[in-house]
Amino acid sequence: MPDLMRMPWLQRLAAWRGYDTPRLRRLLLFSTVAATLPSNLYLVAGSSLAAVQDDPSLYYSQEEMGAVDWLGNNTERSETILASYSMGRLIPARVGNRVFMGHFIETVEVQRKKELATIFFRADTTDDFRHNLLNEYHIRYVLHGPRERLLGDFDTSRCA
Repeated sequence: MPDLMRMPWLQRLAAWRGYDTPRLRRLLLFSTVAATLPSNLYLVAGSSLAAVQDDPSLYYSQEEMGAVDWLGNNTERSETILASYSMGRLIPARVGNRVFMGHFIETVEVQRKKELATIFFRADTTDDFRHNLLNEYHIRYVLHGPRERLLGDFDTSRCA
């Protein structure tokens, strides 16, 4: 805060409003808290609501965590993994691997990629579509757990 206190425009504002240094510090502190309060309330309220509603995206089974840990121990971090959106958010955070789609802010065209993943996991999707998607996005691994099964009835026994 000392550097901020030396800013010319802030010095002019303080002189104009008649603030001395302690009052200016209190004003800056109050302004900072007031400016950040809405976003903090939003984040706390949203997370609390998700927890109260038992949002499944907040909880992962031991099997899912084991699969993600296996990927972390047996793959290169640069290899891309296709998974459901909720698992795609967990994988980079837990083990550092690249994912086809992950956090909505960090994924380019996240809605389109959600749609492509849903198509990929559907039973009626052609193998050509799957191969093209894997090749286009350089996907090396496909995670096929309970959350991916909710996207469709993809039969992994047909894969080699």
